[in-house]
Amino acid sequence: MMGEAEGIIESVKAPESLNGVPFLQGRILSEIKQETVFEGTAEEAIDGFPKNVNVAVSSALSSVGVENMKTRIVSCPGMKENMHRVTVKNNMVRAVLEVSSKPDPANPKSSMITAWSIASLLENLAAAIEFY
Repeated sequence: MMGEAEGIIESVKAPESLNGVPFLQGRILSEIKQETVFEGTAEEAIDGFPKNVNVAVSSALSSVGVENMKTRIVSCPGMKENMHRVTVKNNMVRAVLEVSSKPDPANPKSSMITAWSIASLLENLAAAIEFY
């Protein structure tokens, strides 16, 4: 944890990757207009977006904690990639990371990078030396 730090993640995804999440309670997102679907903490987003917030949760766990990571989820018609912008700052440093990746064809609510991250984690767990 970074001590007295604050963090925010904004995830921008196509409506079809968000439709059907519990948070929307059956509401179908616009295919024409961009909208902010959720604003809260990563902790609050977990139940409402169980297959969509892995980047938010992992960013939070490695920085300010899920209860402190502000999370914004935006539906953007026409998006071909999932985009995540993480900003974490304290009184000494400000870090911004932006990642875009294509949705997983088998699970458009997530990205292929998720599978690669899991494979990397498993490889690190079995390795004598851990890489970051």
